[in-house]
Amino acid sequence: MSVQMISTASMNTLVTAMVEMNFIHAIEAQAVVDMINVVNVASWNKRYDHNERIEPVTYKATDRVIHSADGGDIYSVQDLISTVKLCDYVSYQLDEAPNSEQTLIVKTLNAFNEYLLDLYLTEMDNTYPEYDARSLSKYSLPGYDAAPWGL
Repeated sequence: MSVQMISTASMNTLVTAMVEMNFIHAIEAQAVVDMINVVNVASWNKRYDHNERIEPVTYKATDRVIHSADGGDIYSVQDLISTVKLCDYVSYQLDEAPNSEQTLIVKTLNAFNEYLLDLYLTEMDNTYPEYDARSLSKYSLPGYDAAPWGL
């Protein structure tokens, strides 16, 4: 496994999505970015036997990440699956940190990922009832391959 330093753009985009979806409150956004950053540096240092210092990252909301298809609670399936993949990317970069699975940020990212997947599958059921997306692995879902791995 390799570890990358997560870009500010990736952190800000993912945290903006969390705020948009009311998964976290806007006042918590900087703390979530800080947790991602700290665990990412710990993961990098462990993987490559480095002693990199933590450089602060300032949260800045990005443009809307998950667009509503109807102005309400029906979301774009491509936006949802792209955010799932971004969440996977960020989680992957944290994986080498000691006891990463026990960190609050990894637990939070896992819960957000499950929340997004459930919304995605519900939208797929409603939009494409003939398509059995629930029978597929996450990595085989329509749009997952086309979504970027990090930003």
